[in-house]
Amino acid sequence: MSKEVLHIGIKEEMDDSPDTSYLVGDRLKEYQAGEFYYLGIQAKAEIIAGGVIQFITSGGLWGIESDSGDGYLKTVGAEQMEEIKAVLLELGFTPEQIVTY
Repeated sequence: MSKEVLHIGIKEEMDDSPDTSYLVGDRLKEYQAGEFYYLGIQAKAEIIAGGVIQFITSGGLWGIESDSGDGYLKTVGAEQMEEIKAVLLELGFTPEQIVTY
């Protein structure tokens, strides 16, 4: 049976249960005032395998401070994208099938 990668992308979402135990002083006050929040970044692939649409995700990185800077967030996203590509290769997809949008 054929398999196909329909879409690959990066997903950022709120981290609902971050570890804030290391926050002290002004940084703790900033968090409590809602000046930043925590998020997770994960790559997600939509595939068809065995005639069924399925979703595969990278492990993701959670507990990222939202004000970490665009450069860092892009780096994490790129790392997650490489991870999902490796997983798809392991599942038997070819590099030609693994196209990012």
